Amino acid sequence: MFLFTWDRATEFRDQLIQVCYAHQAQARTSGVATTVKANLYESDFDFLQDPDPAVQEFLQWARSSVFQAARTANQDRWAAGARIGIDVHESWCHVTQPGGYHDMHIHPNSSWSAIYYVSIGESAASTRSGVNRFYSPWTASYADIGSRYASETSSIDIPPQDGSMVVFPSWLPHAATPYLGTEPRIVLAFNCRFVDGGTNA
Repeated sequence: MFLFTWDRATEFRDQLIQVCYAHQAQARTSGVATTVKANLYESDFDFLQDPDPAVQEFLQWARSSVFQAARTANQDRWAAGARIGIDVHESWCHVTQPGGYHDMHIHPNSSWSAIYYVSIGESAASTRSGVNRFYSPWTASYADIGSRYASETSSIDIPPQDGSMVVFPSWLPHAATPYLGTEPRIVLAFNCRFVDGGTNA
């Protein structure tokens, strides 16, 4: 997992919020997995295709950050001179109201995913309000004293902060805990695929 901070977050924060609200006003929703989330708006899955300049500035930075994370994770596994492409094939925003949450899930058909905190509202790690919790893949496995080494570190909460972005393998189970604040919590999220274009001659 990787954590990045956008140095232009403050500059584009308000405009990104307005774009999220514009999508919500148009009732552009994903309609996906509606039974595992409540009190939150989820846009359709092409949010980062919006031509708004703030969205496009964010997309440029976000793509570069995820590419950096994947390159670091793979280190020597990528061939020298490899032409690696990144495709942000799904993206959306969440506007979470008081009491809103998203149960544990993964992001299928992708290799890397990211969550960017536009406005955390009153989210806080100290109260476990509106935090993204990541679970070990061991979570769904059989547990007894013999597997304590895994179960004692079965999850981690990411401290939310405006302008920060957590990048993680798409297969990693995670959730958004119930949000206890009064002001909306707003995040952007997206999924990526990587394409190996071979090596330069």
